[in-house]
Amino acid sequence: MAALHERLVQLRKAAGLSQQELARRLQLTRSAISMYETGQREPGLETLEAMADLFQVDMNTLTGHGSAPLPGLSAKDQRDIAHQLDSLLGQLAGGEGALMFDGEPLDDETRQLLRQSLQSQLEMTKRLAKQKYTPKKYRKE
Repeated sequence: MAALHERLVQLRKAAGLSQQELARRLQLTRSAISMYETGQREPGLETLEAMADLFQVDMNTLTGHGSAPLPGLSAKDQRDIAHQLDSLLGQLAGGEGALMFDGEPLDDETRQLLRQSLQSQLEMTKRLAKQKYTPKKYRKE
């Protein structure tokens, strides 16, 4: 991802603003904007927040600290997750007092929410594992 000074130039030009106009909107000098864009100076936190608000981006996008997108899941990964999910829910449903809250059995809506939450966590875990353990030569980037 681009460095802050490169990203600032991109965002300013995409918004159709001159350095002078950006400086006016942020209540800065044009020379300050010029120094930010050339990398000679880094803006402070308040200025970064004002820039993010002005360009309608989050701070990670503005500063280039966003994380890389996680890899997708194959059909096999989806089947594995479905199998793990069924196994987990089967273990939770078995035995006395399983899947209860305050002594009451879980209703269908709560059970479905639990299922969705577990599925989401299993998918995220699988994606993170693929990102971490797939050798670079096999990654599709």
